[in-house]
Amino acid sequence: MDGGENEQLVEMFQPEAATEEGLEALTLELAGEFNSSTLDGLISPTVELPVGVNAPRGYATDLPELGEEIGLSGGALEDNRSISIAIEGSSATSVTDGVAIADQDAGTGQKAFAHTTANGGQIMYLIEDQNSEPDATFSVDAPLGASWVTLSDGGLELRNSIGDPLVTVEKPWAVDATGQHLPTRFETGDGYFRQIVDTEGATYPVVADPSVAWYAKKAVLCLANIAAFGSIAAKAASVGAKIYKRLKAAKTGTQLHKAFQAWKKLGGSNGDRAKALWSTLKEFAKQVKNVGFAKAKHKVEIKGTKFKYGIIVLFGAAGIVGDVLGVNDCVALVKGREV
Repeated sequence: MDGGENEQLVEMFQPEAATEEGLEALTLELAGEFNSSTLDGLISPTVELPVGVNAPRGYATDLPELGEEIGLSGGALEDNRSISIAIEGSSATSVTDGVAIADQDAGTGQKAFAHTTANGGQIMYLIEDQNSEPDATFSVDAPLGASWVTLSDGGLELRNSIGDPLVTVEKPWAVDATGQHLPTRFETGDGYFRQIVDTEGATYPVVADPSVAWYAKKAVLCLANIAAFGSIAAKAASVGAKIYKRLKAAKTGTQLHKAFQAWKKLGGSNGDRAKALWSTLKEFAKQVKNVGFAKAKHKVEIKGTKFKYGIIVLFGAAGIVGDVLGVNDCVALVKGREV
């Protein structure tokens, strides 16, 4: 990928003018007494791709057409097939400015919203009163053999048949009109997941949300981080010294200590090691974008000894690498989660 392509990725996925369209569309539907300040930290800025910029298929997030179920599609990593996630039974009545809205469903008593974000999108639903269904079922159209894994924080990860992460669904939340967080969790099944909300004692209306991050886009965001960082050459000595100092303090037997041993085996000065690690990071992001997570790691490791040890450092000390280099989207790529 050349510099021009990287600059385009920065423009596409880290735009300067993210907006609050998603939050505004939702709060317009809330009762006047709703304490919406709680939502400010829960709803991500709406991001639309600039007009005229063509993202690779699957790396952008698409909203539904009018009349279709409220949801999101994108995240293709294989066979150019997008993954779709939608609230069952909803029907889009408005799609504009990166936001899709469905009026109250006669069956569930819910309203639904979806909007596009830098990592993927958010799907929110509004439980208007005690007569509304508190739970929502999300249908999922994914590659054959894909399955859900429940993460330690209650979020979900959809993985394909060889273990590549395809989609991260972040830890669920639900908030009532007073700003109180309500107990909520996910259940999964073949071709769907369900958000369960305990509304006992809640003040209506209630807003609940699963946020979706396409793993494929994490690779593109990482490449955009790399492009924004610029050349490693002038910064290598400083970066290498910082990484060395932090790895050296690792306790024996830990992942960080293994990363430190691999760091020393990269050879040369700390500046040389920083350059080797940078090359490893760029190659890994490129390979994930092209072939997926599981295959990418192997493809990088077999490129040579320095790449092999670079992968050990990258996976064993991702947090340190991200902190020193300021490439959090690359840390998310390695860990499979947003940081």
